[in-house]
Amino acid sequence: MTEYCPVCEALTEIVTPEALAMVSGVSERSIFRLIEAGEVHFTDGPTVYVCVNSLKEFKRRSNRRRILEEIKL
Repeated sequence: MTEYCPVCEALTEIVTPEALAMVSGVSERSIFRLIEAGEVHFTDGPTVYVCVNSLKEFKRRSNRRRILEEIKL
């Protein structure tokens, strides 16, 4: 589903943590940890939805951090 993310200030795909867990292989609990840590954007209402743009950005930052840790200068 496509919705406006006020944090990204853009239209983005949003998915439930449950659906995200099924397609990503990451536990639903881990996704909620990212939400609780403020690492990904979300909407909270009768149903929680995660902003896919913010999840991609988190993954990019995590990959960069890992690469920088591997390069010990």
